[in-house]
Amino acid sequence: MKFLPKLFANNRAWAEKIKLEDPKYFQRLSRMQTERVGDVGKR
Repeated sequence: MKFLPKLFANNRAWAEKIKLEDPKYFQRLSRMQTERVGDVGKR
């Protein structure tokens, strides 16, 4: 799994770029994710 460090670095770079372009992007995204605790594992 030698590719994981590069994958994580690329992900961090992407997230930083998105935050610069749209500072509220991740805040909006997190509000869309509303899974109830009881539903986990039922899919």
